[in-house]
Order: sequence, then structure tokens, then C-alpha cells
Amino acid sequence: MSTDRLETLLDTFRIQVGELEHTIRQIKGETDSNSPEAKRQKIGIIKKVVADFYQLPESVYASRIRVAEHVKMRHLALYLSRSLTNFPLSSIGLAFREGMDHGTIIHATHSILNRISTDSAFATVVSNLRLACVESFDCADLPLFNPSSK
Repeated sequence: MSTDRLETLLDTFRIQVGELEHTIRQIKGETDSNSPEAKRQKIGIIKKVVADFYQLPESVYASRIRVAEHVKMRHLALYLSRSLTNFPLSSIGLAFREGMDHGTIIHATHSILNRISTDSAFATVVSNLRLACVESFDCADLPLFNPSSK
């Protein structure tokens, strides 16, 4: 058998194995970590954990109200969404509110990082919320991203 024929068979086998693995994940209820559904699910968990902590409704995320407590909650959820996922800023923004641009997420991240560096009690809260988020979803294949490294 020629080398070309063997390479073709091997490529076909790899494709079929990949399709089989995908089907098995679907049957088991697992989702591709980069699928739109997986992104919504992970960000949804982060939003719920933060909203529960602040004892505010999740509808606050979509509002444009600038009440200090609402802004803190929104910024913290945006920061955690960015630091616990490698999703594009546009995907994160859409998960919160139609029209939220990347600048809002960058500003929120900087605000939270500045507060963490000056307020040790707040740093502890953020750490605990981060842990609660990670425990709430299967993070085996979740790529972690450190926003302060960019």
C-alpha cells in the first residue's frame, strides 16, 4: 500500500474518531467549551454567583443604571467573566447587554484590579467569588486567562 493511501486512510480515521468523540460528548450532555451555548452557560453561572452575593436580580446586568451597588456588581461579573474565560470581549459584552462594547469590559477589569490592589477585604471577596464560580462549572477544559497580563 502506498504512503499516500496510508495517509488518506489515517486522515479519514482521525476525522471519524473526532466525529465519534463529538457525538459521545453530545450524548453525555457535554458541550464544546467554545460553543456559543457553552459561553452563555459559563457566563450565566458567573452572573448568577455575583448576583446572589449582592442579593440583586440578574436584570441589573442589562440595565444602564449607574447606582453604585449595581455598577460594582456589573463590573465584578464582567471582570470574572474575562478572567475565568478566554472568550472574546464582544461575546462577554453580548452576554450582558446588547451593545456593550469591549471598552466597557476593559474599564470594568481595570476598576476591579485597582480595587483589589488597594482593598484586601474586597480582594478576599473576589477570590471567594472566583472559587464559587469555578466550583459551579466543570473547569477541566476551561482555559484560564489573567487579564492583568495583557
